Amino acid sequence: MLGVRVSPDPFKMSDRVIQNLNTYATMAFPKALEIDRTKKHISLILDKKGNVLSIGCNTFRTHPEAAKIGYRYNEVHSELDAFLRLDRNVRNAKDLILLNYRFNRFGDFRSSRPCVKCMPWCSAIFKTIIYTTNNGYEIFSGDEKKIESMNLPIDKLNMRSIIRANGKATTRSI
Repeated sequence: MLGVRVSPDPFKMSDRVIQNLNTYATMAFPKALEIDRTKKHISLILDKKGNVLSIGCNTFRTHPEAAKIGYRYNEVHSELDAFLRLDRNVRNAKDLILLNYRFNRFGDFRSSRPCVKCMPWCSAIFKTIIYTTNNGYEIFSGDEKKIESMNLPIDKLNMRSIIRANGKATTRSI
């Protein structure tokens, strides 16, 4: 196979997801604008085909599961909110993908890596965890305990400029 470069890709199952990260971001950004907090975290749970199964955000409300995990003030984090909104029949599915976004008030990406309380249970449930950083995305593969970074050009790090370039932000009710 001369001229063909073959390399093992632990994130192959997420290729469709990776190609559509801006689409998911335009779904998450309007939800983030609705949050009355300074840190606007949005989590999307996807199946292996890239279909959005659930959307959650960080809230001031409490939940017994938040207390079990040990969250400060028992407040629900976006990862848990999305998981609790997920249909119970799908919660044990394999190949679920967690996609975390965080935006500042200007629409810039900020680090949305799951916290030390979220990462253990998230890595046990989700095959892949993708989260925003100040420079783009990081992809965590739970199977291989590996993190891969994807840096984006500066014009792709601001949601307001992406929406201006691509048209209106899209939201779908789940």
